[in-house]
Amino acid sequence: MQFFGSLEEDLMSNVLMVRIFKFCTMLFMVMHSFSCIWYVISCASHDCADEVNWVNAANVLSKPLIARYATCLYWCVASMTSSGYGDVHAYSLIEMLFSSLVMVVGKLTFGFVLGNIASTLANLDSQRIEFDDHIDAVKKFMHDQQLPKTLRQRVMTYFSFIWRYNKGISPRSVISELPYCMQGEIQMLLGGDMLSKVTLFRDCDASFFRMLSLKLTHVPFLPGQYILHKGDMGQEMYFVHRGQVSRGCSTEVPRPVHRPHLH
Repeated sequence: MQFFGSLEEDLMSNVLMVRIFKFCTMLFMVMHSFSCIWYVISCASHDCADEVNWVNAANVLSKPLIARYATCLYWCVASMTSSGYGDVHAYSLIEMLFSSLVMVVGKLTFGFVLGNIASTLANLDSQRIEFDDHIDAVKKFMHDQQLPKTLRQRVMTYFSFIWRYNKGISPRSVISELPYCMQGEIQMLLGGDMLSKVTLFRDCDASFFRMLSLKLTHVPFLPGQYILHKGDMGQEMYFVHRGQVSRGCSTEVPRPVHRPHLH
């Protein structure tokens, strides 16, 4: 168990897969132990031909060793899950007592394992739930304001793209809790090359680029989406990190939609 504990604390490991493997290993160890005890208490390794037990009833001693183990494991799984068919069951008093113990422990063990797996999956999906709540709020806003259907579709397409791209998480918020110098180092790796190619910043030193890179904000755009319209007052400087941008002139100017009830 110490091995799995160290893996769970390792931030580079997949916590979900580690916990599933850990619980499956625990479950198999419990079933293996009960299967071995079930075989031993029936006096299967001694001369017990005259005793009344499940070994004689199932004629297990005449089978190969692997078949004996499979029979014990089959009984253990059937008892722990309370789905036994009665083909292998207790005969003696000690077998009845042990079977009762296995049934109780099996219920608790399976409940513990399944509960932990369900909790892990629920925590894993919490990010999606939070994103869906935000989408519901956006849908309600667009419905209340009676926005055009085409605009609603474009908004939902953008949010779908954001979820596929980065699961709705802003890259800046991911590193916001890191030390300031480390944030600058990461931002320099992401955008330092773009800044160094700008003619305006040609003679600036590394500290300037590091401070300026902290002001960079990652903004994804959909294919075919406008970044700026002709006549808009520019307030930002854009750098193309990935993809292509085309520049064109259009005589079509977006017109405001007059709706007196908008707030």
